[in-house]
Amino acid sequence: METLDGMVTEVRFQNEESGFAILKFHVEKRGDFSCLGILAPLRVGEMVTFHGHFEQDKKWGEQFRVHSFEYRTAAGLHEIEYMLGSGLIDGIGKKRASDIVAKFGLDTIRVLDQEPGRLKEVPGIGKTRGKQIIESWKSQQGMRELMLFLQPYGISLNFVYKIHKRYDSEAKSKISENPYRLIDDMRGVGFKKADMIAQSIGYDRESYLRLKAAIVHSLHEAEGNGHCYLDRKELLAKAIELTGVDDAKMGYSLDHLITDTILIAQEDAVYLRKTFERECELAKMLVDRIAGSKILLMEEKKARAWAEDRCRRRDIQVNEQQIGAVLLSQKERVMVLTGGPGTGKTTTLKLVIDLFYDNGKKVVLAAPTGRAAQKMGEVTGREGKTIHRLLEYTMGAKGPEFQRREENPLEGDIFVIDEFSMVDLQLAHSLLKAIPKNGHIIFVGDADQLPSVGAGNVLADLIDCGLIPLVRLTTIFRQAGESRIVTAAHEICHGDVPEFANKKSDTCFFITENDPEKLFDLVIDLVARRLPEAYEFDPAKEIQVITAMHKGSVGTQRINEALQKRLNGESKEKISRGDHHFAVGDKVMQISNNYDLQAFNGDIGFVVRVNETSMTVSFPAITATYEKKDFDQLVHAYCISIHKSQGSEFPALVIPLSTQQFVMLRRNLIYTALTRAKKLCVFVGSKEALAMAVKNRSDKKRNSGLADRIRSLVTVS
Repeated sequence: METLDGMVTEVRFQNEESGFAILKFHVEKRGDFSCLGILAPLRVGEMVTFHGHFEQDKKWGEQFRVHSFEYRTAAGLHEIEYMLGSGLIDGIGKKRASDIVAKFGLDTIRVLDQEPGRLKEVPGIGKTRGKQIIESWKSQQGMRELMLFLQPYGISLNFVYKIHKRYDSEAKSKISENPYRLIDDMRGVGFKKADMIAQSIGYDRESYLRLKAAIVHSLHEAEGNGHCYLDRKELLAKAIELTGVDDAKMGYSLDHLITDTILIAQEDAVYLRKTFERECELAKMLVDRIAGSKILLMEEKKARAWAEDRCRRRDIQVNEQQIGAVLLSQKERVMVLTGGPGTGKTTTLKLVIDLFYDNGKKVVLAAPTGRAAQKMGEVTGREGKTIHRLLEYTMGAKGPEFQRREENPLEGDIFVIDEFSMVDLQLAHSLLKAIPKNGHIIFVGDADQLPSVGAGNVLADLIDCGLIPLVRLTTIFRQAGESRIVTAAHEICHGDVPEFANKKSDTCFFITENDPEKLFDLVIDLVARRLPEAYEFDPAKEIQVITAMHKGSVGTQRINEALQKRLNGESKEKISRGDHHFAVGDKVMQISNNYDLQAFNGDIGFVVRVNETSMTVSFPAITATYEKKDFDQLVHAYCISIHKSQGSEFPALVIPLSTQQFVMLRRNLIYTALTRAKKLCVFVGSKEALAMAVKNRSDKKRNSGLADRIRSLVTVS
């Protein structure tokens, strides 16, 4: 393969849709000649590097067939200094990078490539340090070139690592050919960042690739907000806002995407194809289970007698709702068990599990998060797994995939899935495909909590469709009713703003502080001093701060910084990469799924070891070692968002509330927060903010067709 550097001097032919183009290209010392390939983004005057080969055409003569290309951009002093000081090159920090660039200027890269011995001219770089820098410089050639190319567009070093891992040596050429591919291929790159790259290297504003990217990105963004589809008018409006093109051009592009089945439209609802297929398949799998043959473990009278006898022997108090749930579990292939705190869900599940075990059946317990699975195992006395680990999530040739699916189903007779309100459409679909068709399923969850982070509203849809067998526990048991955590949660759920007596015997308090700065100081003091002194809680392991927002005076970022300094600031064993700073003893949380390490989004652990290039974190289920390039997967977890707390339970909670958080304050948010507390909950802040949250039921309706699909399939059958 040959490489040519030159300039586009003429566009002779261009097919915008296919991307094929024939260009006139000028190369110094070789003159002008024709080039052809997928080159539609290129414009006259652009400096480009082509990779390909010459071929002889009978009609047109000698031409250069382009296999890939990349834009030629000159790195400025800022880009060079940033790259050198980023931590990419061993032996160079920010100060030394500044010294090197001050010495060699724009000639820095040429000196490092061709005259590396001149590094000794820079104060502080001796023979050993110089050798270390030169070896690292040579080994990182592909990475540093990609970083220099992407850094002007705000792409972080950690993300450059991921892009390089995804595309390897073809990274620069692939991004040059189509920057919008980053949106699909790399989670975390949105339309604006990809478009910034595309516009800076000359993409036409009305390019089909650009309009397609805006439409698909708008749907992905909607899914990130919980929607399975968007109304056509809303979708067009969002895409037009991103691109600034007119309605007709965007409408044509949308119709073309639907014709190509990249998108699916049902009346005015527009879905991404995979999401549409998952919703349809999930509805059918559920209906098939509803309609399937029912095989009883015991006759109903015997099952009732068994349950009553088990409760009597264990001195367990139950009501008719709970007995009804036990009887239903052995009769139906799929059912939902729901109810608020203190209504006996755990006791009911123990009876169901014992019933199946006593009849020689295999019971499988799972939950969306590691903490929820651990809690499930503790209260039932049986092993609980995360859904991801249950389905054996691994990194396949095309990315992460489940090993357990239809052709390799799970083994078990009854599958109990807890905290199901957290499960989105994609995970619910994968789970149902892996559960054997003759297996019983119990979905357990509280529909009044926050819905899943991902697309869909699965638990609510299963309840709302009116066709999935349902048991809703409503009676608060006496012992639970003595807990102010439980009673306050039910008051919030019913729309009543709780009043707090703040007696020492209470499990839930409200400390009023309306001044944002004093509120911040109070939160830190409660965690670091007051609660440990009063209740002997370990401030890092047993006290958790959860808050509505990441930014602001009582956001996660500011509180984490202060608590890390207060609780672990004396640690001598530290490691940093860019803006990420960690020390042994730090409380941290995984914020994305890492299938290689088997560490999943929301897992909380503690840093137990660091060295020059990595750190080791101990989670409840695993111990994982992170290389520097993966540090952006972790954040400090002394304070986490309420959304991230879903599925978890903490001995003691501190929940700051401020009217500054008004955009986030809703009833299901505050209800979810309170129900994370096991022994003690302390609200601190503004009572006006609490009332604002409790009275606000304006949860955005999620666009989901699952309930309607279930109903329509049952009607047809």
